[in-house]
Amino acid sequence: MAEAVFHAPKRKRRVYETYESPLPVPFGQDHGPQKEFKIFHAEMINNNVIVRNAEDIEQLYGNGYFGKGILSRSRPSFTISDPKVDAQWKDMKTNMPIITSKNLLHAGDKGPDHEYVLVEEEECAVSKREDAPNEELVQRKRLICRRNPYRIFEYLQLSLEEAFFLVYALGCLSIYYEKEPLTIVKLWKAFTVVQPTFRTTYMAYHYFRSKGWVPKVGLKYGTDLLLYRKGPPFYHASYSVIIELVDDHFEGSLRRPFSWKSLAALSRVSVNVSKELMLCYLIKPSAMTDKEMESPECMKRIKVQEVILSRWVSSRERSDQDDL
Repeated sequence: MAEAVFHAPKRKRRVYETYESPLPVPFGQDHGPQKEFKIFHAEMINNNVIVRNAEDIEQLYGNGYFGKGILSRSRPSFTISDPKVDAQWKDMKTNMPIITSKNLLHAGDKGPDHEYVLVEEEECAVSKREDAPNEELVQRKRLICRRNPYRIFEYLQLSLEEAFFLVYALGCLSIYYEKEPLTIVKLWKAFTVVQPTFRTTYMAYHYFRSKGWVPKVGLKYGTDLLLYRKGPPFYHASYSVIIELVDDHFEGSLRRPFSWKSLAALSRVSVNVSKELMLCYLIKPSAMTDKEMESPECMKRIKVQEVILSRWVSSRERSDQDDL
């Protein structure tokens, strides 16, 4: 078996962000009055882990690139305006009224981002004057403060692997379900129910994160994970990773049983997008029981072996005639 050659990550042509920190926790020389350890807050809703607080969102995504905005492509920026653009258009008359059949709503400085808006409503009342023999129908207008029905919220959605890493490995996230915090063991079991392959994918995620990579979901390219250096804004993904859990003899029920044809097709897809296909084998002891797998402590007995799969091209890699 040939030894794999490490290829340097491919840097993106245009980078619009500055690299802050690999993790959202202070470590090493970062300790100080401005770098206090903070516990972030998340909720589990409909089998998804979401973060609503704007400051927590900025810290989690900016330091380690955890999660994804539900409305934005990556960084949650849907409700964030550019200060320079806001200042440029501040004095322009761009606030036009929105007219409906019943209401007249004037937009403010930030338009529909306000939680409450003033709505001008008309109401009809019967007025009876002393000098008039008949009653009159009078229309009165008044301003009423109502909750804005068109306000759009964007929150940060964490994958199950990202959420558990922040809870278990870093201890900087607390996840609540119906206003009650969930323990590490409860999260391990709950995430396994939601995603039956969670244990396998998390072990690989934990391993690559500890090596300094930024793993992201690889569904777009037909794999389990994509590995980035520093983060998606700076480099293209270097590896597409397929994860398998096997025993000491490399036997077991495979998550994705490949044929040579399907494996070659997946390898070709990875090569066409300038990525290398990696098979990540999580090797567990043959004596490990399912009961032991019900706790994240089982990861201490897991070994990892990485295999880089590349296509053999005869015109480039054929051995010399003397070596055959």
